[in-house]
Amino acid sequence: MSRFINVGKTKEEINDMLANAVATLELVKEGEHSDYVNCKDQHHLLETHVNYHATIKEIDNVIELLNKYADLYYEENE
Repeated sequence: MSRFINVGKTKEEINDMLANAVATLELVKEGEHSDYVNCKDQHHLLETHVNYHATIKEIDNVIELLNKYADLYYEENE
């Protein structure tokens, strides 16, 4: 993630941005889970199963990076 997002922003604004990003990704995860659970077509189910797990893994990776960025940002600015 680029460091430029904190230029001219308060600590609270940065916190809100990161929290909103994580919340949005959590909503995407919920949508993916709903699609996976509600899939009725057996052929599509296998494809959905594979895509679901890959998508959730990628979302979790991004959430982890956002949380690490937040931790680093706060360490640098305390």
